[in-house]
Amino acid sequence: MIQHYASPEKEIERDEVCFILDAINKVVEDKAYRLDAYTRQLQSGANTHTLEEIVAPIRQITFLARAIMEIFNELFKETNIKFGVGIMSVKDKMPIQWECYHPYGNGQREPVDFLKNPESTIMHAINERKPILIEDVSKELLKPEGTRQYVEIGSQDEGSQLCYPLINPLTEQVVYVIAIKGNTECCLLERYMPIYEWVICHFIPRIHLEHSFLTVMKKGETL
Repeated sequence: MIQHYASPEKEIERDEVCFILDAINKVVEDKAYRLDAYTRQLQSGANTHTLEEIVAPIRQITFLARAIMEIFNELFKETNIKFGVGIMSVKDKMPIQWECYHPYGNGQREPVDFLKNPESTIMHAINERKPILIEDVSKELLKPEGTRQYVEIGSQDEGSQLCYPLINPLTEQVVYVIAIKGNTECCLLERYMPIYEWVICHFIPRIHLEHSFLTVMKKGETL
């Protein structure tokens, strides 16, 4: 059994495992529905959509980020802890833009210019090519400059932060960073990283797939 790290004294229940699988399946089902509708339109000769509109990789990436957020909230449902999850696109080892952030309008989406600071958690994840977890961001900011792994934002400087880089298996370059922010200090702990990685790793192949669709479409190739 997998230990429930939101409440370490208990194990993840069957319903929670089902919730995780259901969250993943919903994302797949959405694309399957669109492709099925596209196929039926082609057969009837009434198709009015482009393949890019049907495949919709950015939309899928957005759904995947939301599913990750919902899973973390479910695992911590017995507490008042809430999570925000975003996916940052990366080019040439620099953050470029937020592809999405959930929940919408919660004020947790840090400006990209701030995150290009070498001390930001995202930049550390990009440069070190591994997950970076900050258990208490307010304590991290008390460290001397040059040793921090979090950049000061302001009113958002509380809670825990986890940044997980996604490395393209073909180019071996970081193409995205999954950023997970909990609103309570030490809600994410280093010793429980295996469970966080277990959840995230279910989404990595799916995000890579959508990135591949984006790459193909930008080059004007057909599927």
